Amino acid sequence: MLHSRRLRLAVASIGLLVPLLTSATISPTNTPQREELMAQSRDCEGYGRFIFYEGNSLRGDVLGSVWDCNSQFYKLKELNISGVPNDEARSVRLLGVRAGTRLVVYDSPGCSTDDDWAEVAVKTNVWDREVPSFTIPDYEDDEIVVVYHGVRNNGLDGKVSCIEVRVECHYYNLC
Repeated sequence: MLHSRRLRLAVASIGLLVPLLTSATISPTNTPQREELMAQSRDCEGYGRFIFYEGNSLRGDVLGSVWDCNSQFYKLKELNISGVPNDEARSVRLLGVRAGTRLVVYDSPGCSTDDDWAEVAVKTNVWDREVPSFTIPDYEDDEIVVVYHGVRNNGLDGKVSCIEVRVECHYYNLC
């Protein structure tokens, strides 16, 4: 518990590298769904983040980010508070992400495994880590596991249409 709090405080003290919301990605119309997503985002301040980049190896523009505080789907063609445009993300930075969290990115706008998809499983708390590409060969070390599922094998870099964050710390008895 104390370690988790220190992790959240450390991330907060680093400073938020990416604005949580951009006016270009949020409709000005207040809807119940938008209000709920905005409330969830406010509740997540101080948690770890997945920061998405336009180019491989964290090159190019920062596109947007999502928090690791709760399980959530971000369908990039629909109401999108992540700031990540559809079909542009090629790499991701993990900043202060908690052990037991999974990031799943899908080529499918409906978050289906019928097309290429990849997952990043966080094994230990990660302070600052790069995943240079979503189509890299399967990879594992002491901190993370990256698995690319090439269903159609036409690649995933620059084709991400859905982002899923799964908070599974209870599985590892880390909550």
